[in-house]
Amino acid sequence: MIRIILFSLFLALSISTDVAAAVAAPPPAMTETVVPTRADLEAELGRKLTFRERLAVKALKRQHKKQARKAAAAGNENGNGMAVAGFVCGVVSLFLLGVVLGPLGIVFSAIGMRKSKREGRPLKGLAIAGLVCGIVGLVGAIAIIAALS
Repeated sequence: MIRIILFSLFLALSISTDVAAAVAAPPPAMTETVVPTRADLEAELGRKLTFRERLAVKALKRQHKKQARKAAAAGNENGNGMAVAGFVCGVVSLFLLGVVLGPLGIVFSAIGMRKSKREGRPLKGLAIAGLVCGIVGLVGAIAIIAALS
């Protein structure tokens, strides 16, 4: 029984690792653009910024952050290993070790969904499927344990 548990854990973890992502070269360096701060602009102008000017500075900062995220995602387009790990753990939790692999599938899938949202990584659907399978596997395992008790 212990051999089966260890083998299933090894199988789930070995399938979900993304070797290409670990060996891939780092993304190219982004050209550094300086976004002026509100204090810098006020010091340069010698007056306080108006409401519209403050809104424009905030919009410029948001746009800069968005471009930086896109540039980081462009250099990292080799997949979403957490989404794959969550899906594998979720599906395996439906059949084996639902109490252990269910929460792992839920956590990995949540991290994969966050990466797909923040960094623009692919495989968001796979992360959602892993989340659902992890929840169903965990609930099923708890139901089986409660029925046997």
